[in-house]
Amino acid sequence: MLPPGHMAAGYLVGTLVAKKFGMYLTPIEAKQLVWWGVFFGFAPDLDMFYSFFKERGLTIHNQKTDHRQYISHVPVVWLAVSIVFMLSAPNLYWQLVGLLIWLGSWTHFVLDSIQYGIQWLWPMSNRLFAIRDIGKEMPANNLNNVFKYWIKFLKDYSKSFALIFWLEIALIIFVTAYML
Repeated sequence: MLPPGHMAAGYLVGTLVAKKFGMYLTPIEAKQLVWWGVFFGFAPDLDMFYSFFKERGLTIHNQKTDHRQYISHVPVVWLAVSIVFMLSAPNLYWQLVGLLIWLGSWTHFVLDSIQYGIQWLWPMSNRLFAIRDIGKEMPANNLNNVFKYWIKFLKDYSKSFALIFWLEIALIIFVTAYML
């Protein structure tokens, strides 16, 4: 899934946590929780910047570069960080930020598990688990122009991974409508 879809899911989780615990928080803290949800919904994909660094640009031509194999894409790592954060938090607000580390990142992993796969059993196994493993990889894209590369990427993504693409579009539309 692409960043806007992950951020939309994180927005929903952050909104739910803020509504559930809003009576114990200031209005500013409640709004900040929503944005923490957005951030942690996307945060596991920050490892893409390492992939870009390895590729020396904002494109990925090496099909063996799969950021879902990095430790930053392992659910148990985010759960452990969340637990440590919650246990060491000085007050309810920071405990809720710790909760969003877990919930936001795991919405990311659930969505990535639809067609890509996530290492849910790491460290016992490096196997990627997917709800619908379609066994497809993105077609090779060797365009060097960054803009043309990403336009082609989006076209190929919408065709090769249609299920997750349209789920992502629906999620973004739902969150946008909710925000309005």
